[in-house]
Amino acid sequence: MTVKAEGFGTLDKALTDIMNSYFDDDEEEDWTAPVEWESRRREVSYLVCCEQGHETVRTYGGDPGLVVWVQCETCGAIYQARIPGKYRGRKVRQSTQRKRDAIFDIFAESGPTMTVRQVYYALAVRRFVPKTHDGYRQAGYQLTALRRLEIMPYGWIADNTRWQIKPTTYTGLESAMQIWHDAYRRDLWARQGVHVEVWVEKDALAGVIAPVTRRYDVPLFVARGFSSMTFAYDAAEAIKEIGKPTYIYHFGDFDPSGVSAALTLKEELGRHGARAQFRRMAVTRDQVEAMDLPTLAVNRKDPRAGTWQHPYVCELDALPVKELRSLVESSIVQHIDHAQLEQTRKAESIEKTTFDEMRRYFVQERNNGDVMRAAL
Repeated sequence: MTVKAEGFGTLDKALTDIMNSYFDDDEEEDWTAPVEWESRRREVSYLVCCEQGHETVRTYGGDPGLVVWVQCETCGAIYQARIPGKYRGRKVRQSTQRKRDAIFDIFAESGPTMTVRQVYYALAVRRFVPKTHDGYRQAGYQLTALRRLEIMPYGWIADNTRWQIKPTTYTGLESAMQIWHDAYRRDLWARQGVHVEVWVEKDALAGVIAPVTRRYDVPLFVARGFSSMTFAYDAAEAIKEIGKPTYIYHFGDFDPSGVSAALTLKEELGRHGARAQFRRMAVTRDQVEAMDLPTLAVNRKDPRAGTWQHPYVCELDALPVKELRSLVESSIVQHIDHAQLEQTRKAESIEKTTFDEMRRYFVQERNNGDVMRAAL
């Protein structure tokens, strides 16, 4: 892979200028002190190319000479690129490097974004870490190290458990119109004959499957454990208001509480008068056996363990990312009238063009007004 820095004549000059800015002339360079390096780091934007020749900007502020991971902004390919310069940090053990290479292969196969637990299960299946709590700790440690070193982008790991409440604001009307233009989408299901929803048991996994539901304009609900009566009631009322045949696809753990929670939620929807087809898509016993998914011992402290008729449990995180996304997509597309979908997308394209013309007209009129006021 080729790497070049933006704003510099050569890579060596880029690196030299950056290093000189970190240290005084009479100060000894200590490349093994991560805290010292972190306190003086300066991010640089590099242009890197995938095998198809697509350029992607990769911002990096870590040690020179390291191989970093990149996702092409054009074709989505995952590849590696070496940052110029000589690496002078601590050497990595072969066993550690093998784990990191395996993590890269996992992302190259599945693509971002994944949860820490999904990466752990993928490493356990490949026998790079044991299927124990210590194995999970090892996976988490490596993912932390890879992000601290800026080898792996932070955004490749999903975490939907942190969120904020803030009003939507803009720097001005022009920026608002640009954001509205970029965000505008026609309701893809307004003229479809059915309504589809995807429900997932875990917050973190919502970030993994959201790209699929977002593509098809399908609502994604996080139904953690045993949902409250209010949640079930509100969901039922919303379904009744839509007034279409509704299909709900649920994704959760294969364990006593996970399966029971899904069935309870199905019963609550029916109790409130919502007529919906509710189906558990994952995880099922057939999937565990067909894909040889990693399993865990049954938690005997679970109050529902006594009625569990299986010798193991399996977490949704154990399902390979590609399989999970494929299940979500197949659940959705089977209900789509593709001819109607194509008409909706054409109308959306025309409307976005109209919106763009309105935005340009507004900017032009505002600039003309500024010129007239300046003349007065």
